[in-house]
Amino acid sequence: MNGSIKERIREYAQELGFSLAGFIKPGKAFSYPKYLQWIEAGRQAGMDYLARADAVHKRSDTRLVYGEGGTIIVLAFPIPSPISTEFENTPAGHGRVAAYAWGRDYHDVIPAKTAKLAERITELAGKPIKFKTYTDTGPILERDLAAQAGLGWIGKNSCLINPRLGSFFLLASMHILLDLPPDEETIHDHCGSCSRCIQACPTQCILSDRTLDAGRCISYLTIENKGMIPKELTSGLAFNVFGCDICQAVCPWNIRFADQAINRDLIPEEPIRSLDLAALSRITPAEFNQKFKNSPIKRAKRRGMIRNAIANLSTDSSFNLVISASLNDDEELVRISARQALGMEIE
Repeated sequence: MNGSIKERIREYAQELGFSLAGFIKPGKAFSYPKYLQWIEAGRQAGMDYLARADAVHKRSDTRLVYGEGGTIIVLAFPIPSPISTEFENTPAGHGRVAAYAWGRDYHDVIPAKTAKLAERITELAGKPIKFKTYTDTGPILERDLAAQAGLGWIGKNSCLINPRLGSFFLLASMHILLDLPPDEETIHDHCGSCSRCIQACPTQCILSDRTLDAGRCISYLTIENKGMIPKELTSGLAFNVFGCDICQAVCPWNIRFADQAINRDLIPEEPIRSLDLAALSRITPAEFNQKFKNSPIKRAKRRGMIRNAIANLSTDSSFNLVISASLNDDEELVRISARQALGMEIE
């Protein structure tokens, strides 16, 4: 009976837009020793919340987060692949936006879908089922869970790769207090001798142990980073203004599946694939809040996005006049970014 419930859950998850669903039991995280080494080496850069003792400990075992018993359903939600002429030919003076941020904030979209999935599970079980869901928000190693659940393997660029879908998807984990048999199959590593992601990274942030040096990663530098972008890394931004897809875009597994369907719940008909950097550097607080009110881009805040625009523009001296307009901005980070870009002394 429980086996048939599993398949019906999987079918309904697909109806909701999830491309993959896997089932595992709460337990130890297989990749925890590597995560611990990563933290001890300080590779988390300014993301101090990842290194808090309590958060580090909880990531060792999902039972510390979800409790004993029950089942964890690991879900993959597809995002568009940017492998197209748009990716290679970003308009002059524009900065690319990572594909997951082309539309609505996934923190608003995915939890609503997992709540609907929980409702269906309650119907299937014939009784109320307690559940807890995390979508990139809890102290768990989501790619570890996904690999254990047979959704893919962790590639050399640290992304989870599925041999049928590539890696352009977001992960969510959902714990339900219902005992279901775990999925037994796992997908073994198919990266082989390929090193395209490592070679393509403009800032050389991909490490040999399939982790990243976050302090050099474009996604960290343009989103989570709250301070300056080091001057020596600005040329490596490669006209990415919010996040980066380069290491995934060159992956053969993604190239093979570049035409996957776009989920319109997440990505609108007119997605924000790139942003005019000069216009972004002049955006007012009111304009920023209006333009990005439902977008993940708001996470970087106005000052962070203008900093990102300035850093990208700084590689071309013809934009110095544009950058100069930011010297008197109300935000200190913007003013300092402009001074650094123009080669001025930073006070």
